[in-house]
Amino acid sequence: MVTPTSTCSRCVMDTTAQGIRFDDKGVCNYCHLHDRMEESLRSKEGTVEQIAEKIRKAGKNRQYDCVVGVSGGTDSTYCLYMVKKLGLRPLAVHFDNGWVSDVAAANLKAMSERLKVDVRRVTADWDALRAGYRACIEASTEDVCMP
Repeated sequence: MVTPTSTCSRCVMDTTAQGIRFDDKGVCNYCHLHDRMEESLRSKEGTVEQIAEKIRKAGKNRQYDCVVGVSGGTDSTYCLYMVKKLGLRPLAVHFDNGWVSDVAAANLKAMSERLKVDVRRVTADWDALRAGYRACIEASTEDVCMP
């Protein structure tokens, strides 16, 4: 793969993304990875619409037919929006790690109201969570939120 421009010709990824490479048409390796994953899913499970139909059938007569993890951020909110757009009945689950910002909390509330989705908040025992955070910091792990 060649590295021409600094931004993918197909998506918004640029050279600030670690390990990004571009083909001769300026399409990044992440777009190609997405295409391979989508094709693999399609060949094994069918289209997204077919998968959603299987979920709807399996969840018939239940209040929810799937669970979507949400943080209050853009990615999980969009995921929840797409799940609703597919006609599914999700239960949104939010894990409160003790560091939920006011913005995220407001987003969760707005998302729940606008999409008409129930949100369940799950919290861990604070002492156990704090011990996990401390262990990650002392071990110099890359992701302190791992616990």
